[in-house]
Amino acid sequence: MPNPKSAPRWLTGAAGAVALTATALLVGSAQVPATAAATPEVFAGFDDSSHISTVGQIVQKLHVPAGSYAVTAKAFVVNNTTTTANVDCQLKGDALRDRTSVRVTANGGIDSIAMNAVFALTGQDLVITCQSTSDVELNWLKIVATRVNGLSDVAI
Repeated sequence: MPNPKSAPRWLTGAAGAVALTATALLVGSAQVPATAAATPEVFAGFDDSSHISTVGQIVQKLHVPAGSYAVTAKAFVVNNTTTTANVDCQLKGDALRDRTSVRVTANGGIDSIAMNAVFALTGQDLVITCQSTSDVELNWLKIVATRVNGLSDVAI
């Protein structure tokens, strides 16, 4: 068997595991290398229009099975009132993991929010909560959770 250290760079990592597995199958051996990674799974949910009042509320949630996840969420905030709105949103799973705040001008002002985090979950909901100083719309909300083999979340 060839030395993995001498293999071309494109044969390392997941691509190398696929190439070595295909080669093993062609020569009659079905052994999968121990470094083969599980295929990521993606869970996504969307809501094209939610109302945010002045009270903190659950805007949307996405249920995911137990596992480790890299999660992103994004939306546009639209303010059709006559006063500037201060909007605060949070991304939660097992705990608060990310938060963002925007100040959206009155009379049709638009701003975007984005959050991301990593979670090791036991099978529960990923939750977006928001509150605002005036009634606003949260449009084109999207939550994407990608199940990963492992994760690290450290202060930098």
